[in-house]
Amino acid sequence: MTFWTICPKLSLVLAIIKLKAVVIMELNYFKDKLFDLLNETDELDITDLNMEDRKNLLTVTMSDGSTFEIICQTAAQ
Repeated sequence: MTFWTICPKLSLVLAIIKLKAVVIMELNYFKDKLFDLLNETDELDITDLNMEDRKNLLTVTMSDGSTFEIICQTAAQ
């Protein structure tokens, strides 16, 4: 008898955590690329970019003082 047959619920929880880790990594990759794209663009007159990773929130400040918030989240798999 193995540990996993004794504790099948733990096995399921670990599998779910592993799946969430994959989703988080994909979301983080997307956030990084979005930040890079906005940071490198000359088309928009951006004066400041601020990424709050824990909130998945990207704040963009324009030269005219207007501010935009972009919430990054996984919508579907």
